[in-house]
Amino acid sequence: MPTVWAMKPEDATATRFPGNTTGISQALGYVASGGEVFFPPGTYTLTYQTAPSGAGTYAAILANGLSNVRLVGAGASTILTAATPGSGSVSAIVLFNSCVDCSVENMQIQGQHTDEANGVTIGVRLSGACARNITRGVMFSGTTASNGLNICYDILDDVTPQDLGYHTVDGCVVLRA
Repeated sequence: MPTVWAMKPEDATATRFPGNTTGISQALGYVASGGEVFFPPGTYTLTYQTAPSGAGTYAAILANGLSNVRLVGAGASTILTAATPGSGSVSAIVLFNSCVDCSVENMQIQGQHTDEANGVTIGVRLSGACARNITRGVMFSGTTASNGLNICYDILDDVTPQDLGYHTVDGCVVLRA
């Protein structure tokens, strides 16, 4: 199993966490008010967690109420995916819920759904009072001819213009199988 590394600005060295859903949640908690979670090369097959009300049904990585946190990969060789999509559900690989100044960068996000009738998979989703979040250098891909990711990037209706601030999507690529 791959591992992730978390580091706060004041840390001299990074702290290691398991590269599974629980370990990544612990790493996010460790850097909740600022820092970086680094995903070395590898495939991170995560388990969906129940998302907050109104943010969809499930999220593999639930970033809830974070500020100044970066999720950073090592390029296309860092792959985030989820074990099994929830049937008939709305699932996000990365969900930023009420996060400010956070980013997901330099990795591949891979969906597993085969069609929208069986549910929708979203690569990166924003919900709640989000502001100034960045998605940069992310390759969105799927495992089937119908792409696996139905929506690569999504801002929910509950993110109001006052909350929105600005969000940046930069240098991202969508690959269809």
